[in-house]
This record gives sequence, structure tokens and C-alpha cells, in this order.
Amino acid sequence: MTGSRWLPEGFHIGRCVAAAAFALVPVAVSAADLTITTAIGLEESFSDNANLAEDENDRNSDLVTVVTPSIAATMRGGRVNGGLNFSRSEAISRTGASDAGSENELAATGQAELWERVAFIDAQASISREVIDETQPSSRSLATRQVNRTETRAYNLSPYFLHHFGTWAETRSQITYSQVDTDSEEVSDTGSLTESFVLNSGRRFSRFLWSVTAVNSKTPREETPAIRERTIDGNGTYVLDSRLSLLAGLGWQSTEDATLVNQPKGPTWSAGFAAQPGQKTSMRLTVGERDGGPTVDFESSYRLSARTALTASYNEQLQTSQQQISDNLSFLTVAPDGALIDSRTGAAFVPGDDDFGLQDETFRQRVFSLRLSGTRRRNTFSGVVRWESRETEATGVTETVFSTDLLLNRRISERASGGFGIGYAATDFGTDNQAEEREVTFSLNYGYQIMQDAQLSLAYNLTLRNVNNQDGDFYENAVTAGLTKRF
Repeated sequence: MTGSRWLPEGFHIGRCVAAAAFALVPVAVSAADLTITTAIGLEESFSDNANLAEDENDRNSDLVTVVTPSIAATMRGGRVNGGLNFSRSEAISRTGASDAGSENELAATGQAELWERVAFIDAQASISREVIDETQPSSRSLATRQVNRTETRAYNLSPYFLHHFGTWAETRSQITYSQVDTDSEEVSDTGSLTESFVLNSGRRFSRFLWSVTAVNSKTPREETPAIRERTIDGNGTYVLDSRLSLLAGLGWQSTEDATLVNQPKGPTWSAGFAAQPGQKTSMRLTVGERDGGPTVDFESSYRLSARTALTASYNEQLQTSQQQISDNLSFLTVAPDGALIDSRTGAAFVPGDDDFGLQDETFRQRVFSLRLSGTRRRNTFSGVVRWESRETEATGVTETVFSTDLLLNRRISERASGGFGIGYAATDFGTDNQAEEREVTFSLNYGYQIMQDAQLSLAYNLTLRNVNNQDGDFYENAVTAGLTKRF
């Protein structure tokens, strides 16, 4: 992307914002505590279906050697917080049956306070391998990650300014530059520039809280005209008591998107409530009109104990694959133990969505999720039930996925730990031939700390996949043994 149309030709807003921001970051970094850990891993991975063939006669097995140097860093200070995990894997196929090669993985996030209580900058970045075509087999085993996946690079950069009008109001002025690139010719590289201004009620307002938000964004694409969005929203919250609040919103929206049959333009509204019946329970529900149709947003949580929680959510929105990756990136955060997690779930951060492939067309996304996660003595567990629908106006196709996953990990001893995972996914591709897919996954893992800075690992993964209108079934058994040494 070479810049927005309202800027001079050749002016690259992302580079200019980055240069200005990072020129100021060292001022904030100087007082931060920095921890860096380097490591190198050696893994041997065997797959009995390295080419992910669906025909029994075309299956090829392979043994792959993978060498992975990596670096992890955390930075904490009064004005800086952030974390980074980066690794580069070099895979060598022993038989040539798989497309073994190099692979990069990155997750990084940080925030710096450049001017106390006034100027800040947020930044996130990721590199991952995302599924290209969800109708074809894909796998995360070391021997087959090159098949039907493409390297995807994304970053967000957001400088913003806060201003306080005494106790009456607070403002946030922000510019966000996002870039998502892939190595696939099937999907466009995109870069978006978003300008936003938020005016919130100050501390003086305790019973009636209000906010006004204005957003202007532009997302150029290689193959289709740019997406242009302008919105203004006014929202109010009336606090009835400590347990119940009423919510209402009114606004206006204009969206220009060549891949949409109906261009959303006109007034928007929402109404609902937020409730907290007790210390363990919270709930929020709104219904309204947005993106050219009715919308429902719901989220709730129930804390069964100090370390166990049940959460549920449902939301609807217009999205592109690139926007989803960029939006997910904004929730990347550093946990107290230094791990990089998704702030919405507390689970390990995942940049994209393996249930769906990458596509250029905008789709209407509907997602319901129910999650139970917690810790009991030596056990850590999570169970997720998820339903997602993607309706693409340009193609007239609506895809749906229902999935459920169960993960359990146990600290066996001071040095050993192990666990297992079970997953099931049912996909309706919404095509004329009524193709439907069923996929079952099963995994086992074991780790042993042979010394303070070295660990052995063993893993087994089984994938079974069936598409109802095809003759062959896909399955893969993969076994991996590894040794990781930290420095």
C-alpha cells in the first residue's frame, strides 16, 4: 500500500507513523526491565500421510527433521509493557514426500507511554501459517504444515492521545495502521488506515454514562476496490443499581465495499442491558440494527470458583479474512507469567481461524462460543463448544461450522507433565453439491524436564476427515519427539 488517496503520492503513512513512534520509544524503554531467553529445538516427526492424500493408494509417509532456534522476550516497566516470541524452523525431509522447508512464527505485542498520561503507542505483530482452502485437508504436524497453508504476516501500529476535561469528559484520539500480507496468490495483501475519536463521560457522571465515537477507515485491496467505512455512534448507560444497567445507542453508518451486494448506509441503533446479579455472575445483551441488518450481541460469565469460569458469547459483524486476523491481533497480551495469550479467553493466542480458509470477499460472520476453563490442583483443563456461520453475498454461499474441543493437562511430577486433546468439527460448505465435512482429532503430549534448561517432549496426533460426496477418506497419524535447550 503506497498511501491513502487524500495523501500525497508516494507518502507511506505506515512508515511515517512507525518512524515517529519508534523515535520516541527509547525514552520510555530506558527504565524497563527486560528479560530475554533464547533456545534451540531439535525434533523428529513422522507422518504416515505427509502429502495429505485422500486416496489410500496415493498416501506417502515421511520422516522430517526440524531444527528451530527461537527467542522470547518480556519487557516490564512503569511506562513500557510487552512480549515477543519468535522462532524459525528449518525442516529436512528424509524421503522427499513432503514439502518440507522453512517456517517463521511470531507473536509480539507492546505498549509504551511516551508522554505521561497523554501520548501512548500500541503495537502488535504476528507471523503464522493459515489455511488457504477449508474444503481441502490441512494439518499442523511438522511434516505437513506446508500443505494447503500460506505464511501470513500481520501487524498493527496505533499511536493515540488522551485528554482530560477535568471531571467532565475524557477523549481518545487514535490512528491505527494495519497490514496483512500472505504468500498466497488467492488472497490480496491489504493495508488499512483507521482514524478514530472517542469522547467519554468523566468521573462527574455516576448514574448516566455516555460516549460518542467517530471512525473513518480505508482498506485498499489488490484485486477489488478499497473498502471505505465511516461511522458515528452515541451510546448511553443508565445505572439503575449495582446489579442492573440499561444500555442504548444511536448512530449512523456508511460502508462502501464492492464485494457486498447491499451497501450498508443509514442510521444504526441498539438497546439492551448489563447485569451483575452476584459476585460470580455477569451478563450483557444488546439487540439492534447495524451493517444493513438486525444484530444481536451477548456475553456472560459465571465463576464457579476462584480458578474455574464458564463464559458464553454471541456476536454478528461484517468481516474479511484480513480484518479478522488484524482484529484478533489487537487482543494479544502478556500474561503475568510472561506467556502471550488472547485477552478474551485467557488461552494461547491464535492469529487466524483454522475452521475457514482465507478469502477476499467480505462476509457476514455470526459466532457463538461456550467455554469452560480452570485449574484443579495439578490439572489444567478447557472445554469449548463453538458455532460459526459465514454468509458471503458476492458468492451467495453460507458456510457453517460446529466444533467442540476438550483439552486436559496434568503436572505428573516435579519434572514431568502430560495431557490429551479431543476435537470434533462438522462443516457445511453451503455449495450446490451439498458437501459436508466431519473431522475428528486426537492428541497426546508428554514432557520431561531433564535439567533446568532442557526438556524432552513426545507428541502423537491423529486426524480423521470425511467429506460426504467424496470416495476417499483422509487420515493422518503423526508422531513427534523433540529436545529443547534454553540458553
